[in-house]
Amino acid sequence: MQKTKQNSTLRIFFFLLIFFESQLFAQRLSHTSNDQILEDISVSCNEKGVHFQNSYYRVFDLTNSFKIETDWLLESVEFAVLKAQSGKQTGQQAKLILYVMSSYQSPRLLQDSLIQLTDTIDVTIEDSDSGTLKKVSMPSPLKISQGKVLVVELLIPDGQAEGNILFLGGNTFPEKDVAYIKAEECSLPEPAPLSVIGFADVHLILNVYGSPL
Repeated sequence: MQKTKQNSTLRIFFFLLIFFESQLFAQRLSHTSNDQILEDISVSCNEKGVHFQNSYYRVFDLTNSFKIETDWLLESVEFAVLKAQSGKQTGQQAKLILYVMSSYQSPRLLQDSLIQLTDTIDVTIEDSDSGTLKKVSMPSPLKISQGKVLVVELLIPDGQAEGNILFLGGNTFPEKDVAYIKAEECSLPEPAPLSVIGFADVHLILNVYGSPL
């Protein structure tokens, strides 16, 4: 009986060791060269600060931009929050939506070639997240097949009824690729590169973490 208990303890220890190792040594993919959140560097379709529905996108070409030549496990997504102020002080609901594409050339229209990978992942953005990097773990690691392009959408629902204010964080430091925004209330029915619509100096911070298979 003692031997069985020891074996069970060893298995638990081994599992925890693998878990913490994956958290400590997860591969970080980012297009921004610096994660510093600068004041007044953001973009949003809003009226007097209260936002309409906005979707923000970052594209991760695993092979061509990050030299990943294997399948890749997505473990978490991280984004910067410049200012969050919920009208009812109960936080704001957002959604992460993950897609893949077969190929990518920046900048380009995204909508016609996106293939959704999973159900949406619900995220609550608290007022206390203002000025921080918010990390959202996947319910379970998501495999991105070798050669595919990962697209992350952060969808912020319309906040007019509740008086919600939300500005994602960014900076003006060099970036490898552009971010995209979709906002129908501001005549952007499809994802558009920020650099094309007059916000070339707004480099939104949205990173992903994972590990090669």
